[in-house]
Amino acid sequence: MVVSEPGRTTRAAAVTTLAAILLLATPGCVPEPGPTASPSTGASIGASATATASASPSTDETSTTGLVLPDTCEQIYSPTMLATLTAEVPPSGDPGITMLATQNVDALEVLQSAEATLRCTWGPPSDRGMATNVTLVTAEQGAALDAAFRGAGFSAESLGEGTVYRISTEAITQDDVLVSSGETHYVGVGGWVATHWINVDPPGYTEDIVVTLWG
Repeated sequence: MVVSEPGRTTRAAAVTTLAAILLLATPGCVPEPGPTASPSTGASIGASATATASASPSTDETSTTGLVLPDTCEQIYSPTMLATLTAEVPPSGDPGITMLATQNVDALEVLQSAEATLRCTWGPPSDRGMATNVTLVTAEQGAALDAAFRGAGFSAESLGEGTVYRISTEAITQDDVLVSSGETHYVGVGGWVATHWINVDPPGYTEDIVVTLWG
């Protein structure tokens, strides 16, 4: 897979790379790692939008630095972004979407050991969709994520009291169809927003979540 910084993606005629990309958005992939979960109660935008933790999620579930983990996926977006996603990347919470919010092994280890996480997906099982996790993390876990993303060649830019990390790839099918995919992460005070996208990357998506959750 050919990796590039934002705005400098490189076309790669690699069918095997494309097959790996498409596999991420289809049923039968490895589920998101993490503590045993039950569906979040009252979630109104998708049955597979779930929160995971050692106990049932609630609005009282807060990181040691004050970030409150929402109960439902619709609470992580502004009304404008939620309306855009509903119109342009339906449906939300399709149970067939099992792709991971990151493919970085070190980041997956942090996700697996995290106190709690809320998983949200957009799009049907296909070659177009998104998976996002909002996760409570400690300062030590945040530092581990920073090292993992920088070590893997992600770009980094400051946002508020945290950092946004981005990476993207492109591949060409045998039918000369261009497929784009990538990851965007935000590691802030007490929390981590992880998003893996395929052929859809709404402008300001991660930034909207950051403003909504951190203010």
